[in-house]
Parts: sequence; C-alpha cells; structure tokens
Amino acid sequence: MENETPEKKIVADEAVEQLESEFRARRRARRRRRAILTAALLLVLTAVTVLIVLFFVKYWDRLSPKEVSRYVDLRTPGTALTRIGGAADIVTGTNSVSGAYADGLAVITTTAVRYATVRGGDGYTEAAVLGSPAMSASGDYLLAYDRGGRSLLLFDRDGLLASAEAVGDVISASVSEKGTVSVVSEAEGYMSALSVYDAALRSVYRWYSTEVRCIAAAFDETSRQAGVSAVFAADGELCGRVLLFDVTAEGASHTVDLGVSAPSEIWACSGAFTVRTANGAAFLSSDGSLTALRTFAEPIRGFAPDGLGGLYLLLASDSLTEKYAVAHVDASREAPVRVGVSEDLIAIHAADGLLGVLTARGVRLYDASLAEKRIISTDPDIIDIRVLRGGSVVLFSRDGLTVV
Repeated sequence: MENETPEKKIVADEAVEQLESEFRARRRARRRRRAILTAALLLVLTAVTVLIVLFFVKYWDRLSPKEVSRYVDLRTPGTALTRIGGAADIVTGTNSVSGAYADGLAVITTTAVRYATVRGGDGYTEAAVLGSPAMSASGDYLLAYDRGGRSLLLFDRDGLLASAEAVGDVISASVSEKGTVSVVSEAEGYMSALSVYDAALRSVYRWYSTEVRCIAAAFDETSRQAGVSAVFAADGELCGRVLLFDVTAEGASHTVDLGVSAPSEIWACSGAFTVRTANGAAFLSSDGSLTALRTFAEPIRGFAPDGLGGLYLLLASDSLTEKYAVAHVDASREAPVRVGVSEDLIAIHAADGLLGVLTARGVRLYDASLAEKRIISTDPDIIDIRVLRGGSVVLFSRDGLTVV
C-alpha cells in the first residue's frame, strides 16, 4: 500500500472540517427555523385565546343555556299554515303576494284570497279573479286588488266585506286601520286619479290630476287626510311631490315638493306620512311640513316599512367585510342606525317594528335600533320569510309554509 503523504492528509482534514462546518450550519438553521415556527405558533395561539376571551366577554349574556334556549329557535317546533293550502302556487309562482294580516298571514293569488292565523286552524279561502294580484293590510282589514286591472276586494277577519271596480286601471291601493281605501288609478283624459272609499267600498272622494302622475296613496285616520306621492317633469328632470287631501274639501290642502328625489310608496301613521324616495325617505306631518328627509349615497337594493312610521332600507355596501348594510330611518332619529350583513341576502320583511333578515345561515330578527333579538336556525331550502304581528315568522319552502 502506498504511504499517505502530508499533503494528502492536509486535504483530507480540510474536507472533514468543511463537512463538519456544513453540518453545524445546517443544525443552526434548523434550530432557527424551529424557533421561528415555535414563536409563530405561540403568537397564533395567543391571538386565538384573546379572540375567544373577547367573544365570551361580549356575548356572555347570550351563551348561558337559558338565554340560548330563548334566543335561538329551531325550525322543528313550527306550525303548518294548513288554511293557506298548497304551497306550490305561492312559493314557486310569480303571481302571488303575501304579508302579515290580523293574527296571521294573508296570501293573494290570481284565483284566491287566503288567510290563516298562527294557530294554523282558523282562516278562510275566498275565490277571486286577479290578473296581477296585490294587497294592503291594516288592523282588521285586508284589501286585495288587481294591479293594472280594476277589481277591489275588501275583507275582514271573517271573509269578504265588499267588492267594487275602480274608475280606471289601478296603479296602487291601500287600506287604513278603519277600512278606508285609497286608490290611485288611470283616468281617461287625465294623468291619474285619486279615489277614496269607505269600508263598504262606497266612493266618498275623487280627485283627477292634470299636472302630476300619482304613484301611491294612503289614508290617515287621525287627520282624516289622504296622502299621495306623485312625480312630474321639470327642466328635463323627474321631480317628486307629495299632496295631502282633506276628503271634505275639493283639491289638495297641502303640497310638498321633494325636488329630484322622486317618491314611490307612501304610508300613513298617527297623523303623519312616510314616503320612500329614490335615495331614501321623506317624513311629513299632517299640516304639510317636511319634518325629515333622509338620503343615502349608496344604492338602495330593497326596503321594508316597519309598520310604525319608520322604514328599513337595504343598502349596497362596498366594504370588504360586508355585502349589504341595513339602515332604519324615522322622523325622530337624525342619524339612521345601521347593521352590516356579510352573507348573501335572500329576503327581508318587517312588521310591528321588527325586521327579519333571511340569509343562507338562517333568519335574524332586529328591533328598530337594529339590536339583534332572535336567531332562527333554518333549513337551506327556505326561500322567503314574512314577519307577523307579535314577532312570529313564516318560513317559505317548496314543501309548505311554517310559523316559528
């Protein structure tokens, strides 16, 4: 064997030392990575712990077993609205409307007017012929009418009270809590007409418009006035106007111009009127004073009257954390309250001051301050809701209607 020279031994030693140095560097790198991962894990665990603590601190009052049982409802204990009948033409059809009425739900279709109470057994079904069914309900009275036709049908809790034909094709109609009916219709030779009927559908007042196009009307029993929302053209723009009528005198007693904020629906409540406009809401007193005008920069995607003189508005949101914002406006609160909705929204509906919001995660009920009052866990097949007087909610699915 050839003897190892000093030069070869030096080269071998240097190679060994280089390998050991590389191994030591790798060990240090692994230790640094482990230290970094451990620190990151500790930070994540700390953040999660803090979030959990904050969640429990904020929502502790809702997490006790007693509170959870009150606050969160499941669908299973619901009551079927058997008096409404089959759900196919109501849920899947396009020619039907429904809403809170008396002690339950009213559904108007092209062939029938149906009413069922929350008890499930009471109510009625009355035959009707309505090309484009529409409805209005207040107190013990239910008005079914044909939008674009002339039929007017007035009901109470026991069934049909009276029927009549409008002077022209109906644009919109409403009933007051004492049965007074206000109708805006077409009128030959005029831009539109306002007709007011008593609870027997006898005509008590009529006004023909030559200057404005009437959109909707409502009758206030407190002031005995009819309020009308209308539009007209001025300087190439569509402008809005609200007219108030004393039904014992000829012509409008008060006129309020809204500028380019064109109005649509109008509601009466205890001597005042609420008007939905293209960008918000207007509030008027019975003396014709504009008590409040609420406007929003965001596009309005939906609305729901609260039944108490206020209005819930569904606003488009450009926030990264929410898809919509729900705002509540009324005449008394200058700054509207808002709540964000982060999920896809399916439907909203309101009654007696309560707002129901249906998303894929269920139904949430809010009061007028948009404080969350109740959560209803629903099946994914729920496609619509109606909030009833007293806070019950009707869940619409293709299998039927259920009250919870």
